[in-house]
Amino acid sequence: MFAWIFNNNQINKDLGLLIIRIGIGLIFAALHGFPKITGGADKWLWLGSQMKNFGITFWPIAWGLAASYAEFFGGICLIFGLGTRIAALLISCVMIVALTYHLKNGDSVSVYEYPLFLLIVAVSIIISGGGNYSLDYYFKN
Repeated sequence: MFAWIFNNNQINKDLGLLIIRIGIGLIFAALHGFPKITGGADKWLWLGSQMKNFGITFWPIAWGLAASYAEFFGGICLIFGLGTRIAALLISCVMIVALTYHLKNGDSVSVYEYPLFLLIVAVSIIISGGGNYSLDYYFKN
């Protein structure tokens, strides 16, 4: 009855990738990106100013807006599996900045584990791609 759980076929792998892509895509688009895009210039300034941890102090509003767009549009791209690896790469960059912010602030593991988890998932998506249930696969064939 539950033999499909232990079946390591391509259909199960692609279904797993689809669920991960949609779930992470929704998290980034709705819970991270959209509130940051609609947060306005003050939010973008704060986000972009985190680039100072990498020695980058110019154009903080532009960096913050870019991070907001990466999360929102990257999340949408993950949902549909369109430009999956590029979207996951951009999201990974944002998560590296978030993780660095928390580590430099001396936050506890319970605070920085979330951006670390999202970074790990995004890197995994970069490696695996969108799978067969993605627009990337559809346009490739």
